[in-house]
Amino acid sequence: MPLVVGWNHVCYTGTEQPIPDASAGFIDDVAAVYRLRADQGFDCWFAGRPKLSTIATVRPYEPLFILISDSAVWAQQPSMLPARRSAPMAGSRLAGHLQHGAAEQVRRFLILMTAPVSCTMLIAP
Repeated sequence: MPLVVGWNHVCYTGTEQPIPDASAGFIDDVAAVYRLRADQGFDCWFAGRPKLSTIATVRPYEPLFILISDSAVWAQQPSMLPARRSAPMAGSRLAGHLQHGAAEQVRRFLILMTAPVSCTMLIAP
């Protein structure tokens, strides 16, 4: 999965593991990783700042915001489909793929859904 300089909104598809292991191929370029919580707040991970970080591992099919300083390609080995997921919308292509167990099609769909998105964030003091 291609990552661009700046913020990237991606879906992690690998197995549960520490952030440095999950992003081993480009960890030197990672400044921060954010994950949205259920209460709409964010957990975060900062390179070399464990006391400020509120997450240490990533889990399969977690959406993440990653801030990197150089473009990279994130090669992930997709894990099994998540055990807990909300039902896809009836009639969607993904719903059909999930119902028929087409893991390769789901993997391709997730890659398309996680294409680099450019966004700007203003953080107020």
